[in-house]
Amino acid sequence: MAGVATANAISNPTISANGTASWYRVFDSDDTAIFDGTVGTSNASMIVGTTTFVSGLELAVSSWTYTHPADSCDTYTTASNAARNAACDAVVDLVDAGAAAGYFIVYDGSQPAGPDTAVTTQNALVTGTFSDPAFGAAA
Repeated sequence: MAGVATANAISNPTISANGTASWYRVFDSDDTAIFDGTVGTSNASMIVGTTTFVSGLELAVSSWTYTHPADSCDTYTTASNAARNAACDAVVDLVDAGAAAGYFIVYDGSQPAGPDTAVTTQNALVTGTFSDPAFGAAA
């Protein structure tokens, strides 16, 4: 499948609050939200050992991918593999666009409509920093 970028190594950040992790938001170092995704033990873009987060423990991310959808233009258009890879790379490259490495925050509660929608009642459970660059090239 084309249009998939895998995160480079992430140090294990310390969980700061108890809760059930359900989604994350990725930012560049200038605090611009880039994309949101799901957290789970399977069938999610961020794979973790457990979604029950306990304050003081380290978060170990098993795998993390960003997938650019095949029908990202509209419901009537699909993109070639080369176009999906280029679009995927463009999105994940935004994570590295700031002056330093990008970061992520994992939350509990309902995932907002997208990264332009404010976080409201969701609680931040952990904040972590990406390697720089954050993701490898899409394939």
